[in-house]
Amino acid sequence: MPKSSFQSISIALVLLVLCSTGLFGQTVNRPHTSIGDLTNSEWTPLPYEGGGHPRTRATMDGYLPTLEDGAVAVEFILKGGDGGRATWQGLVAQKIGQGGEGGTVRFTLPITSENAGDRLQFYIGSRGESDAHDVAASGGGGGATAITPYGQPTNPIAVAAGGGGGAAIEALVSHGYGGGIARNGKNSCNSHGLRVDDAISYGSGGVAHRGLINGVETTFHPFSGGGGSLYSPPESAVLFELEVMGSSPNGGGAGGYHPPTIVYEGDCSGGLFNPNCTKIVVNDINRGGTGWAGGGAGGIFYGHPIGPSPKCSNQYIGKGASGGGGAGYYGGGGGDLERGGGGGQSYGNLSMVQDLVETEGGTTIAPVTGYIQYRVIYDEQPPVAVCSDITVSLDLENPLLADGTVTITAADIDAGSYDDVYVASMSLSQTTFTCDDVGTVPVTLTVLDGKGNGATCTANVTVVDNTPPFMLAMTNFIEMGQSTSVELTPQGPFDISDNCDSYTAVASTRTATCADIGTNILVPIEVTDQYGNTATYNYVYQINKNTPPIVNTKSATIYLGANGRATLTPEDIDDNSIDANGCYTTFTRTLSKTNFTCADAGMHTVTLTVNDGYNSASATATVTVVDPYDRSSGIVYVDENATGSNNGTSWNDAYTDLQDALTLSANCGLTEIWVAQGTYKPGTSEYDSFVIPEGVTLLGGFTGNETSSDQRNWNAAPTLLSGDINGNDMADAGDSHTIVTVTTPNVTLDGLIIAYSYADDPSDNSQVAIGRTGGGLYISQGESFVLKHSILHDNTAYSDGINGVGGAVISFTGDTKLISCLLYDNVASTAGGAVSGESGEVEIINSTLSDNTAVTGGGIHLSDGILLVANSILSNNAGTNGHINLDGGYARLYSSLAYNGTVSGDVMQSRNLTVDPEFEDVVDHDYRVKATSPAINAGNNNFVVSLGAPEAAVDLAGNKRIYDYVNGGIVDMGAYELQDRAPVAICQDIIVALDANGRVIIGPEEIDNGSYDEDNGITLTLDVTEFDCSDLGTNEVILTVTANNGVSVQCTATVTVEDTLAPVPDLANLSDVNAECEVSSLTAPTATDNCSGLLTATHDATLPITAQGTTVITWTYEDAAGNTSNQTQNVVVADTNAPVPDQANLPDIADECEAGSLTAPTATDNCSGLLTATHDATLPITAQGTTVITWTYEDAAGNTSNQTQNVVVADTNAPVPDQANLPDIADECEAGSLTAPTATDNCSGLLTATHDATLPITAKGTTVVTWTYEDVAGNTSTQTQHVIIADTEAPVPDQASLADIADECKISSLTAPTATDNCSSAVTVSHDAVLPITQQGTTVVTWTYEDEAGNTSTQTQHLIVEDTMAPELISALDTDLTVYCNQVPEIPNLVFEDNCDIEVQIEYGQNETISGEGYLIERYWIASDSKGNESRVEQHISVLPTQISIDENISVCITETVLDLYEKIEGEVGDGTWESQSSSVNINGSVIDPSTMEIGTYTFTYTEQAGMCVNQVVVEVREEDACGTDEASRMEVSKLLTPNDDGHNDYFIVEGSDTDGNKISLMVFDRWGQQVYKSDDYENDWNGTRGNNQGKLSSGTYFYVIQVLNSNTKPIKGSIYIGTK
Repeated sequence: MPKSSFQSISIALVLLVLCSTGLFGQTVNRPHTSIGDLTNSEWTPLPYEGGGHPRTRATMDGYLPTLEDGAVAVEFILKGGDGGRATWQGLVAQKIGQGGEGGTVRFTLPITSENAGDRLQFYIGSRGESDAHDVAASGGGGGATAITPYGQPTNPIAVAAGGGGGAAIEALVSHGYGGGIARNGKNSCNSHGLRVDDAISYGSGGVAHRGLINGVETTFHPFSGGGGSLYSPPESAVLFELEVMGSSPNGGGAGGYHPPTIVYEGDCSGGLFNPNCTKIVVNDINRGGTGWAGGGAGGIFYGHPIGPSPKCSNQYIGKGASGGGGAGYYGGGGGDLERGGGGGQSYGNLSMVQDLVETEGGTTIAPVTGYIQYRVIYDEQPPVAVCSDITVSLDLENPLLADGTVTITAADIDAGSYDDVYVASMSLSQTTFTCDDVGTVPVTLTVLDGKGNGATCTANVTVVDNTPPFMLAMTNFIEMGQSTSVELTPQGPFDISDNCDSYTAVASTRTATCADIGTNILVPIEVTDQYGNTATYNYVYQINKNTPPIVNTKSATIYLGANGRATLTPEDIDDNSIDANGCYTTFTRTLSKTNFTCADAGMHTVTLTVNDGYNSASATATVTVVDPYDRSSGIVYVDENATGSNNGTSWNDAYTDLQDALTLSANCGLTEIWVAQGTYKPGTSEYDSFVIPEGVTLLGGFTGNETSSDQRNWNAAPTLLSGDINGNDMADAGDSHTIVTVTTPNVTLDGLIIAYSYADDPSDNSQVAIGRTGGGLYISQGESFVLKHSILHDNTAYSDGINGVGGAVISFTGDTKLISCLLYDNVASTAGGAVSGESGEVEIINSTLSDNTAVTGGGIHLSDGILLVANSILSNNAGTNGHINLDGGYARLYSSLAYNGTVSGDVMQSRNLTVDPEFEDVVDHDYRVKATSPAINAGNNNFVVSLGAPEAAVDLAGNKRIYDYVNGGIVDMGAYELQDRAPVAICQDIIVALDANGRVIIGPEEIDNGSYDEDNGITLTLDVTEFDCSDLGTNEVILTVTANNGVSVQCTATVTVEDTLAPVPDLANLSDVNAECEVSSLTAPTATDNCSGLLTATHDATLPITAQGTTVITWTYEDAAGNTSNQTQNVVVADTNAPVPDQANLPDIADECEAGSLTAPTATDNCSGLLTATHDATLPITAQGTTVITWTYEDAAGNTSNQTQNVVVADTNAPVPDQANLPDIADECEAGSLTAPTATDNCSGLLTATHDATLPITAKGTTVVTWTYEDVAGNTSTQTQHVIIADTEAPVPDQASLADIADECKISSLTAPTATDNCSSAVTVSHDAVLPITQQGTTVVTWTYEDEAGNTSTQTQHLIVEDTMAPELISALDTDLTVYCNQVPEIPNLVFEDNCDIEVQIEYGQNETISGEGYLIERYWIASDSKGNESRVEQHISVLPTQISIDENISVCITETVLDLYEKIEGEVGDGTWESQSSSVNINGSVIDPSTMEIGTYTFTYTEQAGMCVNQVVVEVREEDACGTDEASRMEVSKLLTPNDDGHNDYFIVEGSDTDGNKISLMVFDRWGQQVYKSDDYENDWNGTRGNNQGKLSSGTYFYVIQVLNSNTKPIKGSIYIGTK
């Protein structure tokens, strides 16, 4: 800030002198105390160890009693700490601002199952510190006392608030408010602290100052602080504002304090020595009490008035004296200057406590610490025992373990025993019963509560034995042998047990027969005990038979059927096998071979095995197999319409079911199957499939009479292998999972249609499963498979998350070829909608795959293996990589067309096209290509040649595979080969206009834009040539170009038809429209258009037209094409007639009071527009007699007519009271006012009610009052009413119960309570006490209240005299000292003062403990009065070793012979001991001989002990061979460090000539070698802190190493003593 600024304002320059938190700023926290369980039934105070020191925070914990202890509740009384008193101390007199007493909270905490045994935490609030000063004094706020659940300081059960601190100056004393109700600090100039109303408010007194602190302008708060609250206040930028406030529970509950500070205030612009710059020393005084929350600090004495004069007229000197706020649930505000502080808010959690009573404290001249008292309320009532008789049975649970006993519990007999608090236990006189107790046994139930109160009752326990004897299961094995029956009778002994060891057993008899072989027969045994309990157990017999049957056989001959199969049955070779013992009639018979085929023709040996159910035997027989059919042709015929023998040997005897032919082929090795046209299904189940045997060629396309396969035509005679099981011509659920299955090699399928499969088998999910893959064709063979000239469509492989691959075809292993095939509309849920190659090699040559769908690879999917696609068309296949999806393996796409779909990037491609293939009709599944298709002649002949015989190869239509091959023709792409080229059609769009008749005609030449044919002439035709009005807009026409060879193509063009002619009006001129009043509608004129479509006529008029005169309107005609024409017309309006009244004469209007409104008469006008009726009267009409008014009628055209009417008014009636008789008015004291009764008048004007009484009416008895009613016309009526006065009620006390009055020594005066009387007369209050009351204990005083009528009531109050205040130290005592060993002070004689007693007993004690190199002395005095109240005062003295310093730069020349080390020590040295740390050096006392030592550095220690003090220094001596200039002598280093801010030895100083311009490196170590400080650029600013200001080091000797950087100076080492006490 510029100097001129200092000259214009007063600045407070604040220098922080000492802020050691260990000495000034913190609560003296005692160790936490555990008081154990709360058990006392008498009022018991919790101990406040540590005395009444206001900086001691007392915390304890204890445990609530439990229900088992018999506790019902615990009563507590909590009192907060008192606010500190403020004493203005004059030379001959003093004035005291009393502290506010802490608030009191009394409550009951019920013991429940939820809180029983809970741990509580107790906080006792200490008193605020008191202050005496000769100018301005203040007291700190009291701390809050509280109880909380343990570890939950911010969840209090109850809080007793602390009182506010007092304030005093010579001219004024101001007492603090008592705790209990949160109050603002007392106010002098509106800078008082406010009570805390929420969690972020706080109180403070006075105003903050602006000044310089450490050279920086800032704000400083020197005055009182608010009391601590539930929550911590927000951070503040005002220096010390938070310190003076009490802290929250989470903040440690410390009281507010003033950090010791030196304040320079006034005009300090000329420096600190300017006479106008005032120095003020702020001490740590007036601290707030500690506790659950801390009280605020009282304001300091400020050396001169705040500002140039007191702040306002309510302040006297303005130098401080502001009382601190009391702590509480909400803290009180600090006092304003010269005013006391506010008390805090007490609190009780009503959800946890009962009988809560909160009492606000008064004021006190002798502040004391708060307290907590408790007493446990125990249950004294015994429980009630209730019994019920029971019946129990011996051994109910497990008869096997029965031991003849039963055990019961108290709960079995208890019938609802109860206690008013808690049933702790129930016990029985007998719990176990045996067989000897069968019968009735009396049993006593004893019930105890938690307090040990007991009750008993007796119940009869009836013991019964309902447990039968028990027998273990026994089994015997019986062999039937040759017998057909065996008698079974169990024989003992049996394994039987009974719980009471007495029973009998009786066994039954059964017979076993052949039918029982292999079964168990159960024979009952009945067991009965002595009490009649019976049980039946089974003796088990297992019936066995081990004799085998006899087997007899015979020879047999069997014949193969038409399917080449024969079956042998056991009956064919069994020759009456019988059982040796005749027990059996049925057998299980099996054969070693049952099925025979063509390969089995001849003789065979077959084994017959017979099993009787337990044993088996076998024998052999000869079987001859004969084939009766001639199968030499090697062909199997199939025709669904054949009617022959159905054996497949000819077309006439053809199989009608393809499955029969496949079976015969498998059975007899026939390799060629011819199938006639028709539809063939695998079966009736979706699991059926055509399974092709090995080496079979299956040919379709026969009509049923061919003798050579070359004669077939698969297009004219289609052979359909259909999976459409449900017959709905679509692939869906229920259809065949796989239509054709090939699992054997060398199979060929040719000329087939495979359609309508739905592979969705949920039970077959393996990777090679047929159920969800290969819906049309499933291939898994190791050599070769060929599919030619075939169509696969509408096949589906469905997946619910697994498989769903290969909708039409799936191929595993081997070589699979698809040649001249068409695959469309196939679907796979996962991959390969048409084809999926899983392994092996797949070749697709000259085939078409279109409109197939899958998630990936709608056309082809390759998981592994090799794929070749050549000369093929892939079109509109959907999914990711829709045409070919490559997951693995190697794939090639050569000389093919791939349109509207993608191919995996890893597929090898060459000479492929990506344009539209131009199919004939995709909708009707005609996938032949048009003559204009780019696929024509675009293939590669080599792929056809590689298949063999290219000249004989045919396409899917049966045409030559390569058109004109012999003349160099080139194969087309796809399944079909085009035989000729088509012409080219080229169209153009045109625009034409309709003529006046609405027509236009065009020719094909207008659309043609150069159509041609390379080979032939062409003819042009159009599908539409004439257009009319209905064709307006765009129209599509088709131009057909037909070549002379009959091949035609088409193209489309757009013909835009337009209408450009406007409509023509039908009339040359329109006639006028006339009316008197208005024209509300107009008739549209007409016009004619060339097109008969919608024609509109609109006008520009706004209807209705009411304007007088002529209005010209314009009509607009518009046709559908938007062409318009216009025409005008005149509209003429005129009106001259006036309105006519509806009545010839209007009737008179009569009223008693007034005519407030008039009903308008009516009139009629020729036009229906607005008609008004107005009059010339002034309303309301109140004049008596007749008034003539004139009505005027006016129409919208201004035409008017008039008419008159008479109005007559008269009134003569008086008001009528609303009540026939008025009720009496009764009051105990007086009638101060009367409520006016009401009356009703015929007219509604003002009506008054007046009486003749004089108010208030106080006369006892009855007073008659007369009421008079008067209306505005002067008509009157009267009515009387009685007023009765009487008083019989006594005064009522203002408080339901009077608070106890308590005092330490005596009660000299009483404050009269108040009462309220029903009448406002004075109430006198008197009592029966004799004052002063000095008797210890409780005295009951009776107060009497009497009103002026003599009615009396009484109320009692308790006066309690109890001395609980300990003596207080009045002598001066330094409680914390730091001295050297030779400076320990004498023990002082202290003087204590007691509030009640003259004599005080004082006990003195002392403890001494070692501390570092010194020791601690703890002195304590315990002062007690005659009532046993004690206070403890302590003095702590830190004793340091005597200061000794050394010369840290000792060097000695090797030529010297004597060096006395004592000479190197400074200070008060006693009789100590020298020791050498080097074994090679001898020391004599303190003398060494350098001439006997080697060059180097030597260490010596000097140890001195005085009493309990031990002092040790280390001396280093450097021996040199050159005795020149000592480097250390050029540098001066501190030898002692006492960082107490006294200006002496506060910092470690290094200076000298060698330091000029160079950086200094400083390292400091403790005696154990740990580095405690380091700086690489030391600037003489180290004051004994650890590291970077991490706290002060303890007193002792430390070692340093100093290095002058960038110089040749050697490091300097030494030790320094630090004194921090």
